[in-house]
Amino acid sequence: RALVAVQAYRAADENMRFLINLHFGAIDQLGTESQLFLLAKAIDLARDILPGHGDQVKQDALPAGVRAELTQSLNWLGEMSNRRLETRHVGSKGRLLPKMLPTERRDFVHDADLVIRGVVERELGIVAITKW
Repeated sequence: RALVAVQAYRAADENMRFLINLHFGAIDQLGTESQLFLLAKAIDLARDILPGHGDQVKQDALPAGVRAELTQSLNWLGEMSNRRLETRHVGSKGRLLPKMLPTERRDFVHDADLVIRGVVERELGIVAITKW
């Protein structure tokens, strides 16, 4: 499996390699705000890579096993990526954005990881591990 993954990575386009590198970086920063920032960037790119228009169409393009394990929607992940202090933007209209609640943080990390794995599976044919 590892050789197949390495070969697929080497054959991947620049966007996919960047997505994978963001994901690796996030995994390396478990439990930190850096992890949330990197996952938010990766979700932005994953949403761009998925085919179709609109988050529901894009979510439907994810592998069934990934969709079944999501606790929130792709739209929710996008909102968290853009409207929480720890992720891509820090403020709006002169005020800091709210911090993630513990339940939001848990769902964001879980679902962002799944979506990224699902995009890699879909695009490179590498089966996503959805259960640890």
